[in-house]
Amino acid sequence: MLDIDKHGGRDGELTVHHYGWALSGAAIVETMSGGMHAHFKANGRTLKRLCGLNSPLPSIDLLADGGWCALPTPGSPYRFVNGADLSTCSELPDEIASRWAPLSKRERELRGDCDRLAVTAEGGRRTLLNELAFKYGLAVIAGKVQEHHWRDWLTIAAVHCGLPAEESAKTIDDAWHDAQEKAQPAAKTTKTAQTDLSSDFEAVAPWPLPVNGDTLAQELCAAIRTHVVLDEARLVGVAFWIIGTYFVPVATHAPRLAITSPRMRCGKTTLLRVIGELVPRPVNGENLSPAVLYRLAELVQPVFLLDEVDQQLAPSAQDRSALLSIINSGHERSGRVWRMSGEGAAMVPVGYRVFASMALAGIGRFGSDALRDRCITIPLERRLPGEETQRFDYEHRDRLHEVRSKLQRFADDSMNVVMHAAAIIPATLNDRQQDNWRLALRIAEVIGGAWPDRARQAAVLLSTHADKDGDDDDLGVMLLGDCHAIYGATEAKPDDWVKTGVLVNLLMKIEEHGWDDAQHPLTDRKLARLLKPFGIRSADHDFSPGSRTGRDIRKGYQWRQFADVWRRYLRVPP
Repeated sequence: MLDIDKHGGRDGELTVHHYGWALSGAAIVETMSGGMHAHFKANGRTLKRLCGLNSPLPSIDLLADGGWCALPTPGSPYRFVNGADLSTCSELPDEIASRWAPLSKRERELRGDCDRLAVTAEGGRRTLLNELAFKYGLAVIAGKVQEHHWRDWLTIAAVHCGLPAEESAKTIDDAWHDAQEKAQPAAKTTKTAQTDLSSDFEAVAPWPLPVNGDTLAQELCAAIRTHVVLDEARLVGVAFWIIGTYFVPVATHAPRLAITSPRMRCGKTTLLRVIGELVPRPVNGENLSPAVLYRLAELVQPVFLLDEVDQQLAPSAQDRSALLSIINSGHERSGRVWRMSGEGAAMVPVGYRVFASMALAGIGRFGSDALRDRCITIPLERRLPGEETQRFDYEHRDRLHEVRSKLQRFADDSMNVVMHAAAIIPATLNDRQQDNWRLALRIAEVIGGAWPDRARQAAVLLSTHADKDGDDDDLGVMLLGDCHAIYGATEAKPDDWVKTGVLVNLLMKIEEHGWDDAQHPLTDRKLARLLKPFGIRSADHDFSPGSRTGRDIRKGYQWRQFADVWRRYLRVPP
């Protein structure tokens, strides 16, 4: 049966029209959403259910072995509309049966990007079509995508979003020419590398039956909690990050999961191992080189699980800069790193796509501020005597792999729904935090029940913890906070001024922040240097209005300068 959708930004009738198929011999059932079910006889063919981004036909789900649908019954809203029924419908035409085949990983990604193009607003359509045609033209040359899928799906998506057919065809042809020019020297090497890696990254076999999202999320949380002590927010954060690794084909961002602890033996490696048994295409490593990272990301788009990154990203580490560049760039779908390829005068710059999920484990605060900004941070502590867990051994893999299989089935069935789902994102999250949590919150909305609220609470709590952890070591932000405290304690007004020397003395009385350090005390000049990046500067001011003893011109700060900065960096009213 062909489930031809016509809702939520999908229009399967465009696909039928593109291929020129006649469905007159099918038993047609109208659906409540405006689409149709086209029933055919299989005539002995063994066909598998292919839905969502697994379907080779845009906006059409192929239901066969392992699928189900509602049939017309008395009183139901479904009805046969073309005079045929299941007993009189024709056999499945060969031209449709020939398309009924599983897709590769890269072809599923192309399907997802074409669905994105189909709903792109006017103004960015032609540019996105050109980018996708070039990007996946290279994948065709590398043997990762069939050419007829590439051309057909892009054409259908272009028609769907309103681009003229002749103009779209020219854009696709031009991109194909550009892709051939760029990839011809490296096509053979890339195809060989892909073939060699295929046995190391086998696709996860989906669970044979449909999976309830609520039950699956509970089962996943229970599997994690069996081996690691986590509170509610951290447990939900880890669980939805894991689910999100299955929805990378429709994601715009891949947040890094930062697993941290103050000391050893807090469960970081255990949690990383558990995650490795639950995600698709895991790559475990404690010392992966930058070259391995960007080449694997380009060829396989795995889930990287990197342990002891506090050592790899230490200031003195040899590859620190290159690793940070790859890790940070891979946070966004458009992320690339550029390297020179070839020899001598034939060398050309090559961009490697590094968009991939990544979990990082290490002691303390590792990396850079830019990296931490791209992370969902999960701080761990050592277990208390009463907190019981099971030691993780490889004998637990079968149970975790069952959950993994269910996650794959849930993703296969829900990919399109998640792609078009809207998430309610807490207003307290900054722009980067919203990017980090958007996919997880969309998945939670699709699962429903209490999960949207639980996911939002986890997002707020974990983001707040990350803010505090990051700002404690930032002298500038810490100084702003202390100045705000002094402003309130002295009951000052925005137009009031404070002498530089007075402000320095008041700050030095806040002992826990070390402004009175004997070897490096706060001075007028150091105060000015710390405030300068925020646009706050001292000025000459007469501090003796109305005095009969003459003017008292001193350097000082007007509190009004701090108001906007406090709102931006402390998120508190002035």
